[in-house]
Amino acid sequence: MKEKSIASIVFSRICGFLGFAVLLGLANIAQLFIDNIIFSDVVRFLNSSILLLLIIMVVGILTDISWAVMFPFNILAPVLSAINSIFLLYFILGIIEVVQMHTFDFMPPMLFTLIAPILFFVVLIFGYVTLVMKVLLPSPRKEKTKKCTKWGEVGEEFRLSILDSLKRFRKWLNKK
Repeated sequence: MKEKSIASIVFSRICGFLGFAVLLGLANIAQLFIDNIIFSDVVRFLNSSILLLLIIMVVGILTDISWAVMFPFNILAPVLSAINSIFLLYFILGIIEVVQMHTFDFMPPMLFTLIAPILFFVVLIFGYVTLVMKVLLPSPRKEKTKKCTKWGEVGEEFRLSILDSLKRFRKWLNKK
C-alpha cells in the first residue's frame, strides 16, 4: 500500500467533499426544472444529510491521518475507524429509508440497533488486529539501489544516438 502524506490525505478528502457539495448544489438547481418526486426526495435527503456527511469526512480525515503515522501515535486509528463505520451505517440506512419510501419495506426498523454494535466491535477488532500485524510483521521495504548516472555517460549516449541518426539519414539518402 502506498504511503500517503498527511497533506495529501486532507487535500483529497476536502476536494472530494467540495466536489460533492458542488454536485449537490447543481442537483438543487436541477430540482427546479425536473418534476420528479423520487429525484426531489433524494435531493432533500442529501440536503438533510450534509451535516452527517461533513462529520463522516472529518472523522475519515482523522482516521486516515492516524493510520498514516507510526505505531505509538496510531493507536486510536481502529477506534476512529469504528466510529466512522457507525456514521456511515447511519447514512446508508437513511438511503435505504428513501428507497423504501418509493418501494416496499424490505428492512425492519430495529435492524440498526442490532447491526450497529456488531459492526462497531468487528471494525474495532479487525483494526487492532491490523495494527498488531503492522507492528509485529513490518512490511519488507525494497532497497532502492540508485545508480548514479554521470554526465559523461549521458553525453556519450547522446553523442551515439546522434551519430546513429546521422548514419541512418545517410543510408536513406544513398538509397535515393
